[in-house]
Amino acid sequence: MKKLLIILLPFFLFCGCSNVEKAQSYYLDAVSEYKNQDFERALMQVNKAIGEKSDFYQAQFLKAKILFFSKDFQNAENIFLKLTKEKQDNFDCKYWLLRCYLFQNKLDDAITYINKLILSNTEDWRLYYYKAQIAKQQNNFEEYFSNLNTAEKFLKDSQVVYLDLGLIWHEFGLSERSSAYYSKAEILKK
Repeated sequence: MKKLLIILLPFFLFCGCSNVEKAQSYYLDAVSEYKNQDFERALMQVNKAIGEKSDFYQAQFLKAKILFFSKDFQNAENIFLKLTKEKQDNFDCKYWLLRCYLFQNKLDDAITYINKLILSNTEDWRLYYYKAQIAKQQNNFEEYFSNLNTAEKFLKDSQVVYLDLGLIWHEFGLSERSSAYYSKAEILKK
């Protein structure tokens, strides 16, 4: 039995690598289709990637985003829920889960989740913006304006980031890219 395992071990290792390579290839095809907004083809490719490697986190994440843009919010939510449990530090996944709640009009879930996210990410303007949108839907205009003001404050604070990026691109001699970042900073300045 040991001899058989020793003989077959390289075969299993080779097959495992082959599956990973196939999964990565399908994933790259899915990303390309996703960028082209061909969500049907992207979903086919990402499902192939997941078929080759079921624990392929990035492919699962992409699948959930594809489902979201295909307006299959409930299935996207289910995947994002699973992924946020697997990688609790992935804020992007949590952000997409929040968007699923919002697009399904699950306002109570969304508010609870936003408040939880704000505890760990106090300066993300998007959270306050969504909180403002929920308050607006609930005709709570005091909360609406308060959260919009907070979102604006954090957005304006990000002006420094755009200035730094503009300076870096300028130092690399990429004036077109540098100008684009300086323009973004100027817009936030107003």
